[in-house]
Amino acid sequence: TRARSQASKLTACLEELGARIIEKPAIAIAAPDDGYAAVDAAIAKLDSYQWLIFTSTNGVERFMQRLFAAGKDVRALGYAKVAAIGQTTAKKLQSYGIRADVVPQEFRAEGILESLKGKLPPHAKILLPRAAVAREILPENLREQGAEVDVVPVYQTVMAETSVEERATLREELENGEIDFVTFTSSSTVVNLVKLLGGIEPLKGVKTACIGPVTAETARKHGIEPAIVASRYTIEGLVEAMRESLA
Repeated sequence: TRARSQASKLTACLEELGARIIEKPAIAIAAPDDGYAAVDAAIAKLDSYQWLIFTSTNGVERFMQRLFAAGKDVRALGYAKVAAIGQTTAKKLQSYGIRADVVPQEFRAEGILESLKGKLPPHAKILLPRAAVAREILPENLREQGAEVDVVPVYQTVMAETSVEERATLREELENGEIDFVTFTSSSTVVNLVKLLGGIEPLKGVKTACIGPVTAETARKHGIEPAIVASRYTIEGLVEAMRESLA
């Protein structure tokens, strides 16, 4: 159900184990509604921030695109420290020549908050480039600690374009037991797949695998009890959890 541009890694890992993969993207990555106005304004005053926090590879990629579009490069970060929510995000930063100063053991907002304890200066100025819709726990907690946080949307997840025929075929495959597992790699994949299917009925006889507890909680809110929740919140962790379950 992952975005088409990002599905290949999960597909390749599962195919290596002998699985037959049906890619049905529930989401697509799009520009934010403000046309990048907020992030461009933040980039114009980048030297005022003491920390940048990245919560996804999409956030890194889109931020860097806007940085380069402004005629700047990574030197514009100056002395700012950088935090990444997980190893995958940290690797994406490294591909741009940036080594993250903080990468928490737990790959979600709570992990970042724990890792930043004692590292922030008083009244820290923090830039958080992220999805247009995301959990508020990170900026809210940082503000409670006295930090000034600018949250700027650098992308949004939207429902993938699918035809009426494609939706009908997917419902049929699920209801006929042709699909053993549905994988969810983010909360938005859950929300949008349910919309595409017109409800959770087609998923009732199918096992679901979630990349981590946040995605699993979203599934439960929609009436879907995950069969598998990865303990490492990465594609590799999800594949390993599925392999162990099937073994």
